[in-house]
Amino acid sequence: MFMKWTPRSFCRSILLSSLYKMASTSPSPVMLSAEMETNNVLSVPECVRGMKVLDRDKFKKDLRVHCYFFEQAKATKALKVLKPYFLKIPAFQPIQEGHETCCRVAYLDPTKVTNGFQDLDLKARNTLLCLGLPGDTSVRKLTIGYNNFKADEILRAVIPKELDSVSGYSIIGHIIHLNLRPELEEYKSVIGNVLLDKVPNIQTVVTKTDSIDSTYRNFSMEVIAGKEAFETTTRENRCLFSLDFSKVYWNPRLSNEHQKVTNLLAKGDVCSTFSVVLAPSSFRPVKKV
Repeated sequence: MFMKWTPRSFCRSILLSSLYKMASTSPSPVMLSAEMETNNVLSVPECVRGMKVLDRDKFKKDLRVHCYFFEQAKATKALKVLKPYFLKIPAFQPIQEGHETCCRVAYLDPTKVTNGFQDLDLKARNTLLCLGLPGDTSVRKLTIGYNNFKADEILRAVIPKELDSVSGYSIIGHIIHLNLRPELEEYKSVIGNVLLDKVPNIQTVVTKTDSIDSTYRNFSMEVIAGKEAFETTTRENRCLFSLDFSKVYWNPRLSNEHQKVTNLLAKGDVCSTFSVVLAPSSFRPVKKV
């Protein structure tokens, strides 16, 4: 028995064949994502993978960056055009003084501008040329390092790919509280010091060492970075609370629950909380009155 071929069935056969070929040869989304991250010139150097003691010098990296020079007098219009192409990384100013006082230089993102002026879109190029500005860029060597990377970028680069990175933490005054998983134990020093460096106003980083099972719901903790300074002051909805975090249970994630209690109360109501050291649910209604 022979199959009768029609133009529609023939086209469908060709399409299915092409799709099958693409599926069998194309990399998976996970592989593609990992490859893109590795090839990103702005990513953290791969040599820090598995680091267990923070070595900030290992994060240095040389970049080849295109720079665009323009006159100070035309800065307002030029910057508006160039803004989408700025090199935006922490602790770096993409607009700097040029060789002369009347000249400015814009450092362009090497992931967007790899070949020079021609990588700018047509409208941007025409606008700059109409302003009487140059139609080319200059290449400069730029060394970036530890200060130019965010905390999550550093931790993802340091912790082995097969492990999940730090998922989150709580901030209580000047203290960061982590619940590190057992598989991240050997990286706790790096994790703690990176957070100490990168999160503003932090002096102490701790991780919980056991479950909460005591009468007063406090728990044992280990300082993994910074100083042993557990007495702190934290803010919750316009109220300040001073506490010793090593002795008092405090969970900033309960802020919304405390607010729900406050919203239920009206002027003249009596609110009391039993068997706790700090009672946000009792203090916050005072602000409401």
